[in-house]
Amino acid sequence: MHLPALPREACGAKVISPYESTIEMGAQAQALCHVISKKTVACTHISAGLIVMPPHKVARPHMHQEHEMVLFILEGWGAALVGPDLEPIYHRPGDFIYIPAGVEHLGINLSRTERIVLAEIRTDPHFNDDLVVLPDLEEKAHQIAAELWTQFEAGTILPEAKIESTGPFKYKEES
Repeated sequence: MHLPALPREACGAKVISPYESTIEMGAQAQALCHVISKKTVACTHISAGLIVMPPHKVARPHMHQEHEMVLFILEGWGAALVGPDLEPIYHRPGDFIYIPAGVEHLGINLSRTERIVLAEIRTDPHFNDDLVVLPDLEEKAHQIAAELWTQFEAGTILPEAKIESTGPFKYKEES
């Protein structure tokens, strides 16, 4: 039996699946799946997509000069290094992260076996237009990543990762 296609667009609103989008490697060494951007809809101030980070991966240090972003962690356990000193902040499935415009940052997947999948919403309608890669911070980022991997494997940071699923995000409803 053939079912008719359901509507996916009306009055400027549009449904787009990440499966309809292409994944490209960004200059920050992250697999970016642009879903909502000027390329796909008539947006003027926002974009959204997915980032998939393989196990034991470190992104390149970078910043977005003019645009803020919100990340929502769907799967995986990681750390973001933020600011000029690359201070670690830790995240798990279900967490939101806010990164202000102009703040240095990068992601680290702490797991040797599980990927990280996150949704990223930016105030940049082009999704990655104002990216500035910061090669001077790369050596320091890799040193910090090595320390965090050791701590993660020892269970001294995010110890719940050893007993809980990496995702997808699970919301516990109250009864």
